[in-house]
Amino acid sequence: GNADFNVIKPGYALGLPLIANLSVLTSLCGTPWFPKLRNKILILEDLNEDIYKLDRYLTQLVQCGALAECEALFFGQFTNCGTEQEIKELFKRFARYIKGPVIMDFPFGHSFPSVSLSMLRHLRIEKNNKIFIIDT
Repeated sequence: GNADFNVIKPGYALGLPLIANLSVLTSLCGTPWFPKLRNKILILEDLNEDIYKLDRYLTQLVQCGALAECEALFFGQFTNCGTEQEIKELFKRFARYIKGPVIMDFPFGHSFPSVSLSMLRHLRIEKNNKIFIIDT
């Protein structure tokens, strides 16, 4: 099905979702607990973080090679993290590091509405910007 999200970079991707809080994920860079992002659709969210901190976190994920690994990037809710325009411009800047599609306003985070996803069921996003949960 389709939700109300903004496509920053269209494309096709298939992968298992990996859901993370951006600041927590970044804090795991360089540790044995940093997750494998290969063949994953990375879904990020955060709240109460200044825009310059989001910039720093995303820069660190680029610099450690993490963003180049994932199939697609979905930005969920970034509640109380700057203006909508600041957030959109920030996410657009980082879209070039992702080989597949990048979307924002994916309905996931700390407030409703929020989707419930199984990390064991693949997501597929198609060039027409539809997202499907599939069993492979």
